[in-house]
Formats: sequence, C-alpha cells, structure tokens
Amino acid sequence: MLRREFVEISRDAEMLRGVLHYPKQWRNNISYPCVIFCPGLNGNRYDLNRILLDMAVSIQEKNMYCLRFDYFGTGMSDGYFSQTTVSTKVADLKHVFEYVSINNKRFSSISILSLSDGAQVVSRAINELREMRFCHFVFWSPIIVERKGRKLSYMKLIRDSITKVPCISFLGLKMSLGYLKEKNSKFEIEFCKISDSIRERAVVIYAMDDEMILETLALFEKCKIKTIEVDEGGHSFCSSKSHTKVIHETLRHLMEVEW
Repeated sequence: MLRREFVEISRDAEMLRGVLHYPKQWRNNISYPCVIFCPGLNGNRYDLNRILLDMAVSIQEKNMYCLRFDYFGTGMSDGYFSQTTVSTKVADLKHVFEYVSINNKRFSSISILSLSDGAQVVSRAINELREMRFCHFVFWSPIIVERKGRKLSYMKLIRDSITKVPCISFLGLKMSLGYLKEKNSKFEIEFCKISDSIRERAVVIYAMDDEMILETLALFEKCKIKTIEVDEGGHSFCSSKSHTKVIHETLRHLMEVEW
C-alpha cells in the first residue's frame, strides 16, 4: 500500500491540515521531488471528482512526494470560509512553502500544480517569494482573468451567523465581500511579472469546452506559456477521458526535464 501521512502546518494561531503522499519506493535519508497542489475556490484536497487524489497517487507511482492541503476555512483546516480571501490563501501557500523549506532534506525539488483560481494564489505568492526556487508549474483550468460578464456583486448580501462577516452566497459558500473585491483585482499584472521566469517550466492544461478560462487562456498565450487542450470535460475535467488525459499530460510535463 502506498504510504501517506497526515500533516499539520502552523498558520499563526491556527492550523492548516493536509496529506503528504510518499514516493512508492521511499527510502529514509534519500530526498525526492515534491509536487504541491494549490486547489481552486471551493476545492480542498479532494475537489469535485477526486482528480487531485488520483493525481497524487499517480505522482507517488513516479517516485515523488505530493502534498495536498486545505486552505484556511476549507476542509479539515481551521477557520470558516467567510474568513477566507485571496490574501489569506496566499498567506497559507507561503506557510506551506515554509513547511517544505524546513523539511528540505526530504525534498530534492519543488513543483506546483494549481487548479482554477488557484493560479491567482500561485502568481501572487511567487511574486512575493522571489527567493524560492521551483522546478515545474502546471496550471489546470487556470483563472487569472475573471470571465467577462460574471458579476457577483448583485447577489443578496447576508451575514455569516458564526463569524458575523458580511457575505454573498456563491456555489453554496459564504463568500466575504473582501474575497469578492480581491477576485476582481487585476491578477494578470501579477502573472505577467513572473511569466518570463517560469515560461520554460510551465504548462496550461484545459478542456476544450471550458468557457470559464477563455480570457485567461488568451493571457497565457500572449505570455507564450505552453498550452495543452484535452477532450470535453468542463472546468474540472469531469469526463473519464479528460480525467485520464490530464493526469497523463501532467506526469509527462513533470518528468520532461531531469530533476
């Protein structure tokens, strides 16, 4: 059975929680590559169709570590979603980077795989941590530029009964006004600042019928980032054909260059 380990990562007074998957042929005192997953808006370690879990197992089979974690306010981590913003997610990712840096004897290199608007989090975090070195970047269905005509501000304002934070209800989540404001920020500026430094090590993988990413796809193509189109599967690769293809193409990219 492939080994996995529950991990807790300190986040000031709270805890982030996740799972570290071990390389299939793990041996003590040997370092291996590690891939960190950065989920999307409401995704935690499993996401909609367990594709992140299947990806993690496939990475283990290739003899690499894989770290899946829940952002503050999601999954098993502390907090409530109404307390979450893009900035808190960036802070979470920086705490995860600190965790892997402290455990650097385990990890020979670090790569990042993001899903949906996890790309916003990654682009901002990388900008703020220029001293960190990364091997590969894989962007699944990235959203950096919000889709034109997608207006959330008209929705009815509510107040979270626990945190008392003013929110709107979106996809069953209580999204704070702070989150809403940050989602409408110009993340393309953040991404353009790092595009030159990651171009040769980055790939975008998306489904041909995903209309949510059209504006972001144009940005990646403008920045000359490699793109790979897979069969119909929607934003989260829900068809079995796209599910399999995405995992295959991701592994191919991760293994393309020697670690």
